[in-house]
Amino acid sequence: MRTGLKVPPITGPRLEDTRLLTFLRKLADQSDILRDDRGQDLIEYVLVVALIALAATAGMGVVASQINTAFGNVGNKLVNYTS
Repeated sequence: MRTGLKVPPITGPRLEDTRLLTFLRKLADQSDILRDDRGQDLIEYVLVVALIALAATAGMGVVASQINTAFGNVGNKLVNYTS
């Protein structure tokens, strides 16, 4: 048996070890979230619907002016025929 060897007492985990384990657990949870693809289809459908709504809204200005012109022409012809 060695006489000059000091053995540290056995205690609980050190604060640094606890922080490291907490960090590693959080990192594992985040990587699980990134790999989880549940709900991905729903998000894709929502994005497609949003894109269609955006395109329809952008196109409404052109279509509305054309419809307004068409009704104006019909109105003018009706006025010409009835007078």
